[in-house]
Amino acid sequence: MNIILIGHRSSGKTSVGKRLAERLSCPFYDTDRLIEQETSLTVGRLVSEGGWPLFRQKEKEIVGKLDLLKNCVIATGGGMVMDLRNASKLKGLGIVAWLVADAETIRKRMLSDPATVNGRPSLSGEDFLKETELLLAQRNPVYRNLADYAVDTSKKGIDQVAEDIYRFIRAGKDTPRQDVSYGW
Repeated sequence: MNIILIGHRSSGKTSVGKRLAERLSCPFYDTDRLIEQETSLTVGRLVSEGGWPLFRQKEKEIVGKLDLLKNCVIATGGGMVMDLRNASKLKGLGIVAWLVADAETIRKRMLSDPATVNGRPSLSGEDFLKETELLLAQRNPVYRNLADYAVDTSKKGIDQVAEDIYRFIRAGKDTPRQDVSYGW
């Protein structure tokens, strides 16, 4: 069984994914890193050279190969689920956990991480906070619909979020979907 982590950029997918994989003693994969390995380009350079359409095409190619991965934790790109085929494929790969964070928390995390600031081009040309608010309004309904479990990462550390997901997984597949409401 795979654990698929979805959520906006800087919601904690990579950090939590690594910790969760350690806890489960299984491999961890980050779809953005897989794209970088396949293209030999950073995400920022790929987007600057080929635009977001090329990046989204590379995402589709990676999603098409994910069924080769078994019993692992996979962190996805924030916009990957906006393509219905990608979302459907991810849903079929295992348990989907949504890492939720509010716009201000995401903005602070993005600005405190030089790799995010320098390596992640804007999607809309807006400042970080305005862009994040716009994207969350578009993406949260999709994340919510796709998720088997959701955890708010805004006020929890990496270890606590990983432990929350671990406990949900260990509770078994028969555990009812964990619906959450964050006022969106």
